[in-house]
Amino acid sequence: MSENGDGWIEQIRSAIATKRKKKKPATRAVKKVKRYLAPGIEIPSEFLVAQEKIITQLFGKAPATRKPVKGATNQHVVSVGIGQKVTRGKPTGALCIVVTVTKKLPMSKVNAKYRIPKSIKVGKVSVPVDIKIGKHARPLASVVGGDACGITIPEGLNKGSIGCFCFMQNVKDPDTGKVGRVNLLLTNSHVIGGFVTGNDTDHSSDKVLDGDSQQIGHGVFMVPSSNGIDAAMSNVTDDTPEGNMHSHTDGLKFSDKIISPSDLSVGTTVQIAGALSGSQSGKVKRVDGVHQVPYEFNPAKGEFYRLNKTVTLRDILVIHPSISQGGDSGSLVVANGRPTALLIAGGIDEDGESITLAQDLTTIQNELLFDGIFSVP
Repeated sequence: MSENGDGWIEQIRSAIATKRKKKKPATRAVKKVKRYLAPGIEIPSEFLVAQEKIITQLFGKAPATRKPVKGATNQHVVSVGIGQKVTRGKPTGALCIVVTVTKKLPMSKVNAKYRIPKSIKVGKVSVPVDIKIGKHARPLASVVGGDACGITIPEGLNKGSIGCFCFMQNVKDPDTGKVGRVNLLLTNSHVIGGFVTGNDTDHSSDKVLDGDSQQIGHGVFMVPSSNGIDAAMSNVTDDTPEGNMHSHTDGLKFSDKIISPSDLSVGTTVQIAGALSGSQSGKVKRVDGVHQVPYEFNPAKGEFYRLNKTVTLRDILVIHPSISQGGDSGSLVVANGRPTALLIAGGIDEDGESITLAQDLTTIQNELLFDGIFSVP
């Protein structure tokens, strides 16, 4: 790659715009794939449909009105997924839609649109809904943690991990005019992009730095937070030592074939190689439809997220026990030797268990529009 960094940024931006024009409108329709709780135990399709209905109800576009909204909306919702029905504090073994909230409110204090039903009718099947109490997971970039990559902002340095490298085809070389492939690094938006709102996706002047404050990436490419994605790419600079970047994925071997978390059974072992935690492994607990994660600007807590709001993230892999800590955000999650998700956050779930959250890599690819991923040999 030449020294014409700004020229490359412009060509990458142009390639993304071209792909986006050709892309079919995204929908939240249920994917026609089978999901399994365990080998041989398939989740009934009615439950997947019911989950989408709840997600649409709680997070779909609110009706336009000039009147003040009365009652609580979705601000107390933590996540929506499929799990076990719990009665009198004991798991029943029966499946249900699990809606986790920070606190339960009387129906009279909840806006009518956001009242969670006890069951959802799908065809002739009545799918039960269970409400549990839980807390929001927290994003895992850190001012003292990871040393793989980060972006300088006036208030501090959010640091996290390089997940892997991705590439885009059909990008024009600004010097020669030839069309070919360009390599980018892939991590979280909250690590190198600070998240954005609206159409503020042009961060071509941002510099991505490593733990020694050396530039490793030029420009940041991402999508608005309203898309429900926490991922971003940066153009790999000429003088980035590949061995340096590879050192952050030591012990993590993976193919270039992505597998969606929805194709993994509960209990499947997954691995990461975080910048702070190193090589760690845990197991799939479930795959949730959505999770609300707060990205706050709170220097007292060491959180410097430009967005300063809660984001509804979709297609979230829940891993237990937690395999991450501050500085591991952006790590690639691998299952059965195949990349499956990017690590985002961690915390304690509604069952009181430590968890790590990661976002489906196929969902990320559908938004960022890279053509594939690879590891440094």
